[in-house]
Amino acid sequence: MEKFLQAKADHGVDTLLKVVGVLRRKEFTVSDVKMSSPPNACSKLEIRLGDSSELSFNRAMAHLEKIVGIRDVELMEEY
Repeated sequence: MEKFLQAKADHGVDTLLKVVGVLRRKEFTVSDVKMSSPPNACSKLEIRLGDSSELSFNRAMAHLEKIVGIRDVELMEEY
């Protein structure tokens, strides 16, 4: 079971770069980032971290929620 963060982004690629920059600056290991942009809707981000502890995901979520343009940050599990 793998965990990852999922969020909605209002401003597409600019917000994606902010997210990755903030997480790396806060010393998180970002192992994978996916962004899907359906027409006429906000972009969906999937962020996978190298560290899979619950505490690191909670800290990362707290940092992401402070970024303007990011909303609905959730911790997801993939089976």
